[in-house]
Amino acid sequence: MEFVLPLAGAGFALGWPIEWLIQRFPEGEGTAPSSRRRWIVAGVTALLFAAVTVRIGFHARLAPALLLTALIVPASVIDLRHRIIPNAINLPGAVIVYLTAVVAQPDRWAELLIGGLAAALFLGAAWMIYPAGMGLGDVKMTLMIGLALGRYAGVALFRRFAMPAAFHEVKRGRSSPSTSLRNGSLPQALLIVMSFKWHNWRAARHSTPRVAAEKLGDGNSCSGTPVQHSIGTRRANGCRCGEGGPPPHSSRVRP
Repeated sequence: MEFVLPLAGAGFALGWPIEWLIQRFPEGEGTAPSSRRRWIVAGVTALLFAAVTVRIGFHARLAPALLLTALIVPASVIDLRHRIIPNAINLPGAVIVYLTAVVAQPDRWAELLIGGLAAALFLGAAWMIYPAGMGLGDVKMTLMIGLALGRYAGVALFRRFAMPAAFHEVKRGRSSPSTSLRNGSLPQALLIVMSFKWHNWRAARHSTPRVAAEKLGDGNSCSGTPVQHSIGTRRANGCRCGEGGPPPHSSRVRP
């Protein structure tokens, strides 16, 4: 993976513009600059870029994945500090991520759109039922995530709520659970990487050695692998390759 280190370096370099973006919010107030936070953000972004690149590989769908990761990092930092996820990140980010994903995978445009809207509607319904449980910014961020993941957004949603719930069970009885862990976007970036892993695994299922073997030879040829044909199947098809006998159609001179 010769592209992992360069892309991780690009993620590290994004620590400076991300810190600048963090300082712009909340609007009208801003956030005090912090060199320590800048280095931490740069390191986290570099690690996430490397993880996403390893999981996906140098493929067209890597572009929307890295873009989504770069947007979630500052949104998570702002959410943890101020309990808001700015519309200036969520809404333009959703449009840009969707357009990038469609360019990378044009055959999935409808799936991505439906996945984003379905994820936002699902979380929006939960927000309407219990607004104190999350902010509306979480719903808008889910739209952006769904537009990038499509039908795999459900995996991200499950993990998004499973991790804070597990933390709450561990902490219960010792102290009150942290609000930022229950409702904020702290787990978002890690869960997106895990969801892209799921996406990549699902896509890899369609390019197994068995499928490759079937493409190289049909059922009556001798090019099939042991995975494709058992010995009994090869004998039934008249294939004797590797069994010490000549091919069935070869001429044989009898004495």
